[in-house]
Amino acid sequence: NFAIALVTNILWRNMTPLLSPNISKVLNKFDLKNPADGSCIITGQWDAAENPEITIKAKIRNNLFKTPDGIVSNCSFNGEYNNHYVPGKGNTDPNSIIVFKNFKGNYLKIPFEMPIVKIIDLKKPVASGKFKSDFEIEKLNELINKKLFEFYTGQAKINLFLFILILLKI
Repeated sequence: NFAIALVTNILWRNMTPLLSPNISKVLNKFDLKNPADGSCIITGQWDAAENPEITIKAKIRNNLFKTPDGIVSNCSFNGEYNNHYVPGKGNTDPNSIIVFKNFKGNYLKIPFEMPIVKIIDLKKPVASGKFKSDFEIEKLNELINKKLFEFYTGQAKINLFLFILILLKI
């Protein structure tokens, strides 16, 4: 049996090469401008045919989070990944989970928060969570073609529960 525990403050791009190719392939689609606090625990058996258990935790505070769909500024969240979501189902991509807690930030100057978001199964991902926002409606003009709609005044309040089958490969 073995157990490896790492605790560090590291740049996203320096962390992803330390992970297996299937995990780093997903994480390389994202980036953080500043280093983040993180930990990783890997446990298993040297001669086991099964993958070891992996648990990764991260604390991101007031960072710039780059995603394939844009940049989230003033981004803060606690994140966790593990490959053993359901005990006894193996340490695999289908039994993996990514959890974001207290995710807050601004997307194109629009503030939002997601108290909890879960992505389950990296082979056939399903995402669920809550999304909240409260902002001046004219901020939507940066997202929407002015030939379609133009907003002048008002307040938008959004409180959604999302359940999404992710059809694209992450």
